[in-house]
Amino acid sequence: MHSSPNRISKKSKNQKATSQNARISAQHESAISKSSNSQLTDAIVREARRSVLERFPYETLTHITSYLQPPALASLSAVSSWFKEYLSDDVVWKLALFANILGIHPEHQKHSSRAFLLRRTESTWKLEYIVRFQSITRWNQSRTSFTAHHPLRIPVPNLHLLSDGESLLAAPEHFSWVFKTVPSTGKIYKGQYQPTLLNQAHPLNDWSPPTAGAIASENNIVKIIWASQSGDVMVKTAQMHNDSKPLRRAPAVVSSVEDRHTGLINSISWATTVPKHAKSRMPDYFITAAEDGRVKIWNTSCVAVWTSPPSPDGKSFIRAEFDLSVNIAVAVSEKGTIVTWIHPPVEDTLGEMSTLIANIPLEDSNRRLSKSTLKLLFDPGSSIIVHVQEEAHAYRFDYNLIDMQMECSIIAGPLGPITAMELSTSKGPTNDSPILMIGDSLSHLSIYDLSKGTTPLADTPSQTRPDEPVEVAMQKIMTPNFSISTHEYGAITSIATNGLVFAVGNEMGIITVWDAVTLSSVRTIDASSLVKNGIGVITLLCQKEQLIASVGNAVVHWRTGNLSSRFKKLGKGTKVPSSRGKFLDEYQRAILESQAELELTSKRVPPVVFSEQEQMAALRALGLDESSAVEYALMVSHDEAAYQGLFEVEDSVSVPQSPTGTATSINTDLTASTTPSAPASASTHEDVHNMPSSPWKSRSMSKLSPPNPRAIGKVQLSPPYRAEAMGVGVEKRSSIGSMKTGSESEKEELFPRISPPNTNKGSHSSTPLVSGVSTSATNPRATPSKGPVLSTKWSSIVKSSTLSPSFSGGASPGGKGGTSSRSWHSSHVSGTTSTPIQDEDAQLQFALELSLAEALSRQG
Repeated sequence: MHSSPNRISKKSKNQKATSQNARISAQHESAISKSSNSQLTDAIVREARRSVLERFPYETLTHITSYLQPPALASLSAVSSWFKEYLSDDVVWKLALFANILGIHPEHQKHSSRAFLLRRTESTWKLEYIVRFQSITRWNQSRTSFTAHHPLRIPVPNLHLLSDGESLLAAPEHFSWVFKTVPSTGKIYKGQYQPTLLNQAHPLNDWSPPTAGAIASENNIVKIIWASQSGDVMVKTAQMHNDSKPLRRAPAVVSSVEDRHTGLINSISWATTVPKHAKSRMPDYFITAAEDGRVKIWNTSCVAVWTSPPSPDGKSFIRAEFDLSVNIAVAVSEKGTIVTWIHPPVEDTLGEMSTLIANIPLEDSNRRLSKSTLKLLFDPGSSIIVHVQEEAHAYRFDYNLIDMQMECSIIAGPLGPITAMELSTSKGPTNDSPILMIGDSLSHLSIYDLSKGTTPLADTPSQTRPDEPVEVAMQKIMTPNFSISTHEYGAITSIATNGLVFAVGNEMGIITVWDAVTLSSVRTIDASSLVKNGIGVITLLCQKEQLIASVGNAVVHWRTGNLSSRFKKLGKGTKVPSSRGKFLDEYQRAILESQAELELTSKRVPPVVFSEQEQMAALRALGLDESSAVEYALMVSHDEAAYQGLFEVEDSVSVPQSPTGTATSINTDLTASTTPSAPASASTHEDVHNMPSSPWKSRSMSKLSPPNPRAIGKVQLSPPYRAEAMGVGVEKRSSIGSMKTGSESEKEELFPRISPPNTNKGSHSSTPLVSGVSTSATNPRATPSKGPVLSTKWSSIVKSSTLSPSFSGGASPGGKGGTSSRSWHSSHVSGTTSTPIQDEDAQLQFALELSLAEALSRQG
């Protein structure tokens, strides 16, 4: 009997399954042990591969990275993913900013005295640190130059930069015109804003000129308000375009008769801030202060939504400010009374309004203030800053809205008279404390933290009530936190800040830029060449990357440039640098400027060496007057002209020597008119030379080439007779006289007597140059003879001068140069006179001529 095969098969199957399960479990246990060992090994390897910095404790690494600047931190984040995750923490950037800017190092819990100067402009500390570092670097290292343009020929202190950051609205002090310009290029758009109605060409009499104005803008919408001399207000709204469409076509709205002021409006300004919940940042309200002693708040439709009660002191208001976020209005009267209205019914008509009144402690209680002498700064948070021109101190009024009290404090610190003030309030994501900057006439800038408490001066505080003025007793004093010297000299005239840097301008036209936190100098802009009539920097606008200033009659613009990186991007670098041709352009520009300067210098009239008083004093010392000096100058000029015309030597003339030694003249081209001369003297062997009528023309008679008169033998050539009047007398010159021959006795007489002048027109006798003095050969000193004295100093000289001197010609066999010189000299000075003058100047002139003639004769 056989057994069933199924029973054997089931048993074998169970054994196989059991062995297989045991084998699988053994394999699983070995795999688990291997994976755990591999994970442990990988962790050890990764730990070994980490850098030394990554293995530092977190506190130590934070201490190290706090000393790094943004470029180094950015490079560190690109090293590994671990550092990228580490630098994603905003605390690391905050500690680095505090250590490098404020000086607060990690693990040192101390407070920095410059902490209140840090103004948050970004939402995170990482962005704050990066933006601040880039901005300061660009302001410091940019090589760009400023540009300037002239919207008007008068100063333009009112500047408003539009939201695009490129266009600018500029207006003079009286706001008669508002121009749109592009300060970076100097372009001035056609047309201007004026207080005119639609399609009205010129403003009316009450609006020409307006008393005040203000500008506000948002996106491409501009709103300008004007105040008239009769108490009306006007609002003009326009869309800003880049075309040349005249801006006077913008629609305008004028106040009604019921809402107008009853007197001239002294001040008009937009609401300083708007509520944070508002949809538009454009202000919808503005405030005015007028001579009728009232303050009005208006909307953009020129409707007066609130009118204040009359002034407490019965005087007119000269300044007013309004803040819509806290709903507080402040005004200052002509007598120095400060009135603060808390919660006026502008938007909320159901609220209760309160009033606080205080007086400015003026040195002269009878002084009357004006809007040009009063500076008002309104901090909506808690205080009012006022300063009156020529007053020693500025004053701070703190108002308490809970107790309804006001407290006055003296602002001390400026070394000289206060010339500029600026209030910086919080505009970032955090509520930073307000900062006050005051500049004085000695170029010192004082910086105050308004959140800091004041130092009490008395034990008893001042008690005030809402309905009575504050009796200011100077209870507290406020000292500056920092004081720096911004310029070498010159009073500070304008201050502006953007939270990162602040700019300071002085009366010399110099603008200095400073780091707003570290208080280190960043840049200096010298615009002193634009100062006109002593007017330096008037207004400053300091933006993130540009600076706009009103200097004299010009508007100055400066913008930061792009800094070149040390590392070029891969695949985007070029062989030619980006500044190609820049140095050549600067070189050519320098050459053109130098040429223009040289041309201007050459055209410039040379300065007068002597003044008129000195010249007249010199003439009086010589015994002359102005007319006598002019007569002598004209006489000398006529003699020189006559001598040049008579003794002109042509190039075609040659002087050969005759066989007998006589010098003869041969002229191949005789184009001049010839006239026979007088017969020669009995002695034909004498050499006669011509002496010029003026001793200063004697240089033409040199020793190598003696003067060659135009003569051929016995024929003398002379220019035709030209009768012309003397420039200083009424007589005409005599005609050319006949040639007078000299004798032997005349040659030996070195200083012959001078013949009297012959005023007859037809006379042919020669006249000497100087009359009134007789000399001799043996006595070279001139001895004046007696005679009548003429009316003027040089009258005798002028009347005795002729058109050309006489000369005689002859031949002398074997004549020497000395003899020729003596003959030439005696022919010049021969003659006598019977009418001498007693004049020392004439004697001196004659003595000079004689000495010069003697020197010429010796040379010959």
